[in-house]
Amino acid sequence: MEKQNANVLYNGRFIGTVSKPEKFVEEVRSLRRSGKLPTELNICYIEEDNEVHIFTDDSRLRRPLIVVKNGKPLLTKKHIDQIISGKLTWDDLVKQGIIEYLDAAEEENAYVAIYPEDLTEEHTHLELAPYVFLDIITGCIPYLEHMSFARITIGISKSKRALSYNYSNIYYRTESEMHLLYYTQRPFAKSKFEKFGGTERRPHGFNAVVAILPYDGYNIEDAIIMNRASIERGLFRSVLFKTYQTEQNMYPGGIKDEITIPSELVQGYRGKERYRYLDDDGVIRLEVPVDEYDVLVGKTSPPRFLQDLLSIRSISELKRDASLVVKAEESGIVDSVFLIFKDGGLKKYKVRIRREMIPEIGDKFSTGHGQKGVIGFIAAPEDIPFSNKGIVPDIIFNPHSIPSRMTVSYLLEMFTGKAAALEMKPYDVTPFELKPEEKRKMIEDMRKILAKHGFSRMGTETFYDGITGEKLQMEVFTGVIYYQKLCQMVATKIQSRSRGPIQVLTRQPTEGRAKEGGIKFGEMEKAALVAYGAASTLIDRFLECSDAYEMWVGEKSGIVCTYDPKKKAYVCPIEGDKPVKVRVPYVFKLLIDELIAIGILPRIKTSEEGEEE
Repeated sequence: MEKQNANVLYNGRFIGTVSKPEKFVEEVRSLRRSGKLPTELNICYIEEDNEVHIFTDDSRLRRPLIVVKNGKPLLTKKHIDQIISGKLTWDDLVKQGIIEYLDAAEEENAYVAIYPEDLTEEHTHLELAPYVFLDIITGCIPYLEHMSFARITIGISKSKRALSYNYSNIYYRTESEMHLLYYTQRPFAKSKFEKFGGTERRPHGFNAVVAILPYDGYNIEDAIIMNRASIERGLFRSVLFKTYQTEQNMYPGGIKDEITIPSELVQGYRGKERYRYLDDDGVIRLEVPVDEYDVLVGKTSPPRFLQDLLSIRSISELKRDASLVVKAEESGIVDSVFLIFKDGGLKKYKVRIRREMIPEIGDKFSTGHGQKGVIGFIAAPEDIPFSNKGIVPDIIFNPHSIPSRMTVSYLLEMFTGKAAALEMKPYDVTPFELKPEEKRKMIEDMRKILAKHGFSRMGTETFYDGITGEKLQMEVFTGVIYYQKLCQMVATKIQSRSRGPIQVLTRQPTEGRAKEGGIKFGEMEKAALVAYGAASTLIDRFLECSDAYEMWVGEKSGIVCTYDPKKKAYVCPIEGDKPVKVRVPYVFKLLIDELIAIGILPRIKTSEEGEEE
């Protein structure tokens, strides 16, 4: 029974009531479809709240659907023929009410069929195509319908980080970081979305031969084994471009930075070796190899403070080195130098360095199914298991990763890729496009192709151990699958430090790779050492390798001592108390100073040996 007197809200504001809400909603929709109301308007009736909501505001996500009446779609073959001939356009179909856009609210009242054969009298709309509700990245995942939602989201996020040859103007781009993948290939198991999104012209991966097999534990968990010969042939090679920039600045009094090779008299001179690749104009030459701290553009600047000018020194000694240098733990070959002229005759320089990134242990890879993994071992080709047809796989994948992630799509793509490689043509496996019976027929066709070329219909093959030459007791599932190289690579993540810069306030090592910082030893790492009783290691990590500091306190009172310049010694504020030296973290001393500043006097208990308890 229809509820009475429903509230009507327009863009969230109450504007009145209606006695028959469902009839009112139907009339509004009819007016919209006939062109008497804007097509941007959406309306829905929420029965639980007895409210009618009308939306015309901006920023609503809406999607097109074919209108269905009495179990039949309004879009007919006649309309399609007119569109093909150019007599009708998409906008015409929307204005005529054949296709309408629904937002999230109105879709709650809609009953949408995926396939035309599924239409009943109760359906209100029909999908334009079974896969049209997917976005560009999601639609590129082959056999998406055979995956769990969690793996789909992981696959999407990894695909966003995949490397590609995605720029056509690479010679003129000066982005801070830019990855380009060599020799990209289109996938054998393709999707229509690759054409829609343009990835068909700009692929982002390789079709790799994969064997599902353990290999001495090196591919445990998410790790994969990669064939060294495949890498040497160019598999997953990429180039990393990094851009450094500097510019001339103007200072009061008409003084400006000078682009030149700094002289030895300049403050902060880096040594002759660091300037070895600079030309006479102070700018580095092209195609020369550079390492960390090498100078790219020589620049000298005036002193920071005016009082420095008052000291009796030469002009050369007054200047300081402000050159553009390669960051720590980075290297490469100088690829391009860009010169930009600014107002006032000032110049800006951008130097781009390239570095070839060859796959190594620790580099991250992924498939579209969210089966991500790092290289656990790069095996010699003669040690890798090979098939009875002499095929040596590019990648060895752990079989334990399939059942726990429930990625049946991974196996299906391997099977499809194998058949497609033998026939030398890709298969269209757009998600949800094929019905179960059509998909079964396609799989059966692929089995016939494998049998025709002398392979097993099930996709498995007989393998032999590459080291001993013995035949493996089981058959190995082998196929071709599309792998992507991700931007997380060991060469850009590796970090080490012995000595280096410290923070001014806490005197602890700086944080982060870019600042030449140390690796954080956090609470969980501390708990692990505590559990082992490794007290000496704790002291080493949190004191000796961090911010160790020696301070003097009263032996009995525990009050912090002060330095007396006349006596040239530390004196305790309590007369007669003997100062003793304790070794503490500097941040602890800083905390004591801050407590004293607000009127709290902390005391430190010391043992007889003069060490902090």
